[in-house]
Amino acid sequence: MKTALYRLKIRKLIQRIGCERTAIDSIKTNFNTVGTATWEYEMTLSNNNKSETFSYKHEYGTYFVAANVCNATGQNFTRGIEAFLKSLYSDPRFLALLQ
Repeated sequence: MKTALYRLKIRKLIQRIGCERTAIDSIKTNFNTVGTATWEYEMTLSNNNKSETFSYKHEYGTYFVAANVCNATGQNFTRGIEAFLKSLYSDPRFLALLQ
């Protein structure tokens, strides 16, 4: 669902730049709501010459009421993706893969 959304955002960026030979090999997401709640993102990109794995861990507060946990988990998925993409776009390894 939302994983497909950020896969699409990356793919559109790659196409806009004109680097179709760069491929998304895998995308993984994981979350934990016990203790400090986290969303973990990992993506492996490759082109003809090399492959790089990028990861990001987004932490957010926990709640004790189930409805609040579900709401916070969903809201922070999007916030985490935005932070992950920001870190990805500014990573020199990502820019090197696009060349």
